[in-house]
Amino acid sequence: VKAAVALLEKQSEKQRSKYPDDLPHLMQVARYGHYTLAIDRVLGRLNAEKNDLGHPALNLTARDWEDIAFAYWEKVDFANAAKAYSQSQPTALNLYRAGRGYHLVGEPEKAMPFYRKLMVAFPTAPETALGLKHLATLETAVNPRTAVQLWQKLYETFPRYRALALLKKAKLLD
Repeated sequence: VKAAVALLEKQSEKQRSKYPDDLPHLMQVARYGHYTLAIDRVLGRLNAEKNDLGHPALNLTARDWEDIAFAYWEKVDFANAAKAYSQSQPTALNLYRAGRGYHLVGEPEKAMPFYRKLMVAFPTAPETALGLKHLATLETAVNPRTAVQLWQKLYETFPRYRALALLKKAKLLD
């Protein structure tokens, strides 16, 4: 990681825009250098580089986006983490973190679709229980009937959350 950071710091601004072939070094820092001083610059560069047409200049894979998202998550930058997780492979953890990231930054309308995808794609995953709980909480303000159904689903599917689901459902029906 130190060698990759040193190499990236030596590049001039002109070299950076001309040669996106330093992607392996950028990704090395993104994957393993969460606590280095260069992480902010590297993540910003991975997230923002555009070619002449305004499209991303770097060919990032879903796995790359997952690593970038995790680095943002570790930095507690939930807005950028959510954006990056939304471009990564749709695993239970990635869908949950995309939804939760948007939820934490006050964008429930962006969070809810990720929680719903999580419920459909991974109905019994541990992250789904958390996503279902958050979705039901968000739905309470928008559509209480749907929230009751979500709390019931949490009750039926995840025994660990039965007491909470029963309490929340009772409050809504009261």
